[in-house]
Amino acid sequence: NNNNNSNNDNNNNKDIQLEKPDALRKFLDYNPLNHLASQWIDDLERANVASDPHRLLRSHLDAHLVDWPRSTYEEWVEEALAKLDGWDAGSAVVDDTFYLEGCVHRILWNERMVEEDE
Repeated sequence: NNNNNSNNDNNNNKDIQLEKPDALRKFLDYNPLNHLASQWIDDLERANVASDPHRLLRSHLDAHLVDWPRSTYEEWVEEALAKLDGWDAGSAVVDDTFYLEGCVHRILWNERMVEEDE
């Protein structure tokens, strides 16, 4: 008998566990506060992207690394200069200014490399 009770308890627990995700999902789907919070988060994310003055360069870096994951900093900068700034491919050269601490290219590259290491 104890074995039957134990089996019934396990079955009841499984039923309760299966019902909870559906109930939670329904609550989240119909809860107006959840909808408002979701909209607010989406708005913040859009504002953050729109306010990023380097979004074009950042986007180019992401696309470049998808196409050439083993690319070097210098290869990316030269391509960015040619594609985004209109330089001739042969004249786009990485000079000393691209290694300065405040260089946007360097900052974006280093941030991206840290993200990949994590």
